[in-house]
Amino acid sequence: DYKMKNGRTLWDELCYTYDSGVQQARSLQKLWDEVEPYIDAERFREVQSKFKIQTRDAVWWKDGCLLYFQEFSKRPIPYNIERPIHELEKMKSFRMRISNHEKADINQLYTK
Repeated sequence: DYKMKNGRTLWDELCYTYDSGVQQARSLQKLWDEVEPYIDAERFREVQSKFKIQTRDAVWWKDGCLLYFQEFSKRPIPYNIERPIHELEKMKSFRMRISNHEKADINQLYTK
């Protein structure tokens, strides 16, 4: 029940911070979509695909962190935070067999 300076509990602040990351990724993706008429098609598609990956990964990261820490906090996710779409046990079974310089293929998580 630790209260942050803004009055939220530590748990709520954690939830809102991760959700904010997802919303920011989506906003950047939408902003990029708006500049399509001004960018050559190949570059637009290349960057657009990276924004899609970034947004998907932001959701994955938010879900994993919130579901994991929820095991300890025993607190509900605030009602106005997007509900997790992943299951913690499935996420825990996922192994990133990569170095820090390679792109992870989390599509494996969606196909099993």
